[in-house]
Amino acid sequence: MTLHKIIISAVLGLAASLASAQTYVGSFTTDGNTITFANGTSSSLAAAHWTSNPGVFSGLDAAALIFGGLASQYAVSTDRQTINNLAWYDGWGDHAGQTYASNYKLDSTGLGYNGCEIAGTDCMYSAYSAYIKDGFSSTNYVFLTAAVPEPETYALMLAGLGFVGAAVRRRKQALRA
Repeated sequence: MTLHKIIISAVLGLAASLASAQTYVGSFTTDGNTITFANGTSSSLAAAHWTSNPGVFSGLDAAALIFGGLASQYAVSTDRQTINNLAWYDGWGDHAGQTYASNYKLDSTGLGYNGCEIAGTDCMYSAYSAYIKDGFSSTNYVFLTAAVPEPETYALMLAGLGFVGAAVRRRKQALRA
């Protein structure tokens, strides 16, 4: 195999890995009434009702809960076509819904979505969750993200290709002599 073919193969492999960095896996509504998978099938995993004082979920936490895995493996968006790293949230007393960063969640008491009643504090706007049954529903889109290599990884790959090229060149020179 010539050095030229090795370099072309490496570049194509790298391009393919970057092209598959984000894969649409499905969507969920903030109340959990509709979960749609990438293959078009639907399901329902109703979010806990606010009166049961469930935990508070960021959009990424909800994606991991619904689709499995870790929150760090996902990107969440309010737009199906473009990943904007925003998610829809329902807030205590705010039934119009809000968009915040997909890693945002608010639990002002640390006691859960309805923790304000436990703590005896003002509940208005005290908690925001991307996965709660509290009167608001909108769709969040979920993408599985592959790890993007660090610049050092590219440098090591290029150095390795350089060594392979040098070895090929030495071999050709040895065969000529």
